[in-house]
Amino acid sequence: MAGRSVRAAAEQARADAGQRPDDARRAMLAEALEALDRPGRVLLLPLVRGPFESGLVRAVLLGAALVAVVCLALPQWLWWAGLVAYGALPFWLGRVLRRARNRGEHSAAAHPVPRDSPLPELPPVPPYSRRELGLALAGTAVVLSSLVGAGAWSYELRTEYPRYDVAAPATFQGMRLLWNSPLNEQMEKVAATDPVEYESFTHVYGDLKNNDGRIGVHVLTGDLHDMSADVLSSGADAVRAGADHADVTVHRSWKPAAGPAGGWLECVDLTAPDGARRAVCLWGDKGSYGMVMVADQKLVARADSLTRELRAALVHPADDEERQRG
Repeated sequence: MAGRSVRAAAEQARADAGQRPDDARRAMLAEALEALDRPGRVLLLPLVRGPFESGLVRAVLLGAALVAVVCLALPQWLWWAGLVAYGALPFWLGRVLRRARNRGEHSAAAHPVPRDSPLPELPPVPPYSRRELGLALAGTAVVLSSLVGAGAWSYELRTEYPRYDVAAPATFQGMRLLWNSPLNEQMEKVAATDPVEYESFTHVYGDLKNNDGRIGVHVLTGDLHDMSADVLSSGADAVRAGADHADVTVHRSWKPAAGPAGGWLECVDLTAPDGARRAVCLWGDKGSYGMVMVADQKLVARADSLTRELRAALVHPADDEERQRG
């Protein structure tokens, strides 16, 4: 079919099959060419004219698509779309050729008596050349290396998380670090439910003279690579649900910017049954989760900015040696 249009080749094959209706191979060839000449099947022609060359091209395109999904953080469905697109054309061509073969075999079976014809028998299908085998091996290698490489890279990116050290300064915003205030007791109750696989830190700042906690923070660090805006919102939902259960009035919830540290931040403004105004802010990223409780009503309006500042003061990226041990 090289150098000829599909229609011309199909017409010639049909004419030859008409002279040898008993020849199943000629009938199958005519049926296949006529099927390929139908509208919408132009995409199959490169697979017929150069199956190994087109296979290598498709393999390279698939590899580029898989790497792009990982490298550019594209939607995961594009990964599967690339795999489907890679196998769709060969699958489609296989169906077209199988149906053509069946029609050719039935046509030849209906004419079992050979007819005199000057047409010779079709030559046997030649074996694959070294070049064709080389192209097939190259295409297979590209596909396998792309799948393994992109898959391993994607897994590493999805499971990797930042390592942090937590160090509490002695003072924050003029407040002193407290150890046994009532707010410490509240924050310790929160810490009591921590999963064992995370490191946990609880600190309270306030008026040292009166032992009055004004702002408390509870931090978890570890493998939180599944953290997302939705996961953090579920924590805020738990705060709101607990408030409803404890007869606490929720005034508003908002999602301010998380700041330079990245991740997500969500805050809830509420009033306790005793009339005390408070705010709870949650932050989360792939390596840390924090809850900040603002117990001083004069600071509630600044709850989100205080959370960002307190997070920056306490949570720091681990150094290289610590990261390797982690």
